[in-house]
Amino acid sequence: MRCGVVSLQIIFIYRNVKDTIVSMYFMFKHIKQLNCAHPVANLDVFAEAFMEGHVHYGLYFHYFNSFWQHWQQPNFFHVSYERLHQDAAAEIRRLVDFLGNPLTEEQAQQVAHHTTFERMEKNDKLNMAK
Repeated sequence: MRCGVVSLQIIFIYRNVKDTIVSMYFMFKHIKQLNCAHPVANLDVFAEAFMEGHVHYGLYFHYFNSFWQHWQQPNFFHVSYERLHQDAAAEIRRLVDFLGNPLTEEQAQQVAHHTTFERMEKNDKLNMAK
């Protein structure tokens, strides 16, 4: 690495688009600040607005495609929400290896345990719906 040049690493976590729509629908429905900005009538109306990019965060496909061009670059880490959900500890190990900070198996299991939906939902600092 040259003096003064930082090596950029990109971490991209994505989700199946259908699951993204459903998840965002419920998030917008239950978080007052989001529902005020984009009132949610029903899932069909929300899905149409989502597909047209008329919700917070803009057009999903533009966002996804902006990362696609980097997919094979060595400084680009990508993982799907679904893979994280299937084997969180393995994906956490893969991520920290990418970052150059490997964890022991026990540490990876601890991180996986503390970042489950159930654990995070109970944490008042993380659960905006409370």
